[in-house]
Amino acid sequence: PNAFVGGLSDHGGDGAFGYHFEDMHSPSLAAALTCRKSYFLFDDVLVLLGSDITSTDPRYAVHTTLFQTALAASDPAPILLNGSSHAAVPFHYRAAGPDRAELRVRDPVGNGYVVQSTPGELR
Repeated sequence: PNAFVGGLSDHGGDGAFGYHFEDMHSPSLAAALTCRKSYFLFDDVLVLLGSDITSTDPRYAVHTTLFQTALAASDPAPILLNGSSHAAVPFHYRAAGPDRAELRVRDPVGNGYVVQSTPGELR
């Protein structure tokens, strides 16, 4: 139902791509899953953004993977949450109280993430 998808490049290493996704073909989700994705490329830096990742079907919870790097239990590098150090393995964070403020996360290999509205928990 969304006609927008687009990208551009200066042919020198910089570029952008974005789209609005709605699942129209899954019989079980029936267009319940939606998201907006954006990709920005600057020389050797990639910035990937996902927003409005939702499902209107209460039978299917939505989970988003932030860290896509294999970590060994013996990995000494911590996860940083708003500058506070936490053990990388096992990792579990639960937001305290009703405040769902922005959360800044850095994984053990240095990738950074900003979670605009902190969900109830991160694992």
